[in-house]
Amino acid sequence: MNKDLPVSSAEVIFTKFDNGSKSPAESWNNMKRVFSLVNVNTHHYTEDFVPLDGDIKKVDIVDKSIDNGINPLMRAQYFLCGRSVHPENLPTKMKVVGAKHKLADLILYGRRLLCSDAFREIVEQVEPGVHQFEPVELVWKNGATAGNYFFVVFCNRISAIDENLTYPPLVGPAKLWMPQYKGEDRLVFSADSVAQNHFFYNRGLEEFLFCSGEAHDALTNTDLTGFRFTGAEVA
Repeated sequence: MNKDLPVSSAEVIFTKFDNGSKSPAESWNNMKRVFSLVNVNTHHYTEDFVPLDGDIKKVDIVDKSIDNGINPLMRAQYFLCGRSVHPENLPTKMKVVGAKHKLADLILYGRRLLCSDAFREIVEQVEPGVHQFEPVELVWKNGATAGNYFFVVFCNRISAIDENLTYPPLVGPAKLWMPQYKGEDRLVFSADSVAQNHFFYNRGLEEFLFCSGEAHDALTNTDLTGFRFTGAEVA
């Protein structure tokens, strides 16, 4: 399965890849690589669930400190901003809406991500002990188990955009990037700033999940479903 495909206009901005003067193979192996990791619906409708316990509207983030990026963070961004959440009000059991079907390994539920144990294992292999996984049992309408999943919260929140090469320029003290979608947009990450972060959100680009080349390779070399990648430019 080819998971390196752009699937929306918003993702086209991540498809540039600068290999300098090196051959493509040499550049691919030696340069820091960054990808946008995007959820892809594998069913004929968007997955939806009915929580059978907990109160997801009361889930809060652990760290509410102010930094550059969108601040204050809106509740809708809590699961997609790079900060852990308090697990107390998270559902531990949810009913799958609709007929039985094969569930993907990465599922977007509202603005929250659910993942299978197989997906969790890959993340832990690449970047152990960093990200938050809270178990949730998914059941069909007859009560039978559909799968044992996790709310996954990726907990790296960094500032890694190269401000000198990115266009349009970052805006305001929050340093937000506002693409114009006119063919001139250029989002460039600094390899030094990305450093050893394998799954991360960039401040000012909340809700866009990025990953390293190592994470990309580990996930691509599997039969896991529910996601695709687009390459980002790195300098």
